[in-house]
Formats: sequence, C-alpha cells, structure tokens
Amino acid sequence: MAGWSYEDRGTPGDVFEVNSIVVTPDPPEVAKDLLIKVTGQLRQVPDAETYVEITVKLGLIKISRKQQLLSELLEEWGASVPTKTGPFTLELSRTLAKDTPPGKFTIRADGYTGADEDAFCLEFSVDFMTPPT
Repeated sequence: MAGWSYEDRGTPGDVFEVNSIVVTPDPPEVAKDLLIKVTGQLRQVPDAETYVEITVKLGLIKISRKQQLLSELLEEWGASVPTKTGPFTLELSRTLAKDTPPGKFTIRADGYTGADEDAFCLEFSVDFMTPPT
C-alpha cells in the first residue's frame, strides 16, 4: 500500500457520522503541511468532556497512546468543536514532523462523550515507506 486510507469503525448511533475525509497533499508527506477536510453529520453537540483516545502503531508495535479532550485536540489542529447539530465540516492542518521514521503507521482515534458513550471511531493507515511519485 502506498499512500493512506481510512475506515470509519463507528456505530450507527455515534455522535459524529463521518461522510468523507480528504487530505492534501495526497498522499501525506513527511515535513510538509497537511490539510485534512472531514465532512459529516453531527447527531448531538459534543459536551465539554468529550475526549479522544489515540493509539499509534508502527507496523505491529504500539508506539503511542494518549487520551485528550476533543476540544484541545482540534485546537492543536487549528479547528474547533462544532456547536450545532446537522452537517459539519472540519478543516484540520498541521506540519508533519520531519523526523517521522519510514514505515507503515496505523492511527486509531476512538471518541467518547463525557458520559462514555461512543462519539466516533476512525482508523487511518499511512505508508511512509514508499516515497511519493
């Protein structure tokens, strides 16, 4: 696999229903600015305690796991939590670290409301082994 892919692993009752994710550049490149545009439907406004558990694997090895409030995570990516139900668009941007090692990464983001109800579940695969053409 060269490039990237994502899979919505959420359930039909999730707070966020993701319709599409588009990245620029496609595929993502180390040490370059990355723009991620997420569109979907919001079933309920996330509460202030909505959080995300992020797990990063390099191949089969878990290299990172952290839990963070959704509002803080989105702020780091230059976005904010949607404030009304219905269609939403999030535009996230960040420069990818230039010291990212070559490899095939899996990033899983599990979102939960403050009451520990499912908010969303996304899994990304990114291949930094194959240089972009």
